[in-house]
Amino acid sequence: MPRFRTLSQDELQVLEPEFKQFLIVHQLYDKEWRELAAQQPQKAQEFIALFSDIVLEKTYQKAQGLVQIGHDFIALFLLQEAKWQFMHFQFQQELEPDAHHLTQFLPYLQQHISETKIQRGTKIAPENKVAAVHQLVSNGAQLLNTELTDQISVFFQDEA
Repeated sequence: MPRFRTLSQDELQVLEPEFKQFLIVHQLYDKEWRELAAQQPQKAQEFIALFSDIVLEKTYQKAQGLVQIGHDFIALFLLQEAKWQFMHFQFQQELEPDAHHLTQFLPYLQQHISETKIQRGTKIAPENKVAAVHQLVSNGAQLLNTELTDQISVFFQDEA
């Protein structure tokens, strides 16, 4: 049973070179992996779950920004080493469908910011960042890449 979740087939395909290296470290080469998958599918799933946990733990540990987009809100999370900052933008109406895409939420927010009620918060970074990020992701937040994290950080500049 994975600690976080099992990576999807699409995610595993993207990480295929890393997964192959993981299998080689565990002395499973192509032939051995295919035999294991065919003869002991549960054991093969355990390897996939272990790989998934390793990948997600590293990803969550490195996370610097998150966004959660609801039907009428956008929440931004800036995850710094010592403190975490949070901004919740509550809209008076439902968000347009485009605003739900990672590539479009920021322009939408900037365009409609005058129509929002904003709540801010700061807290000391949790001791177990991985578990805290996983909880946020489990509740609907999405990880942001470095570029988007840098872009959302402008909202927090007067909080520093």
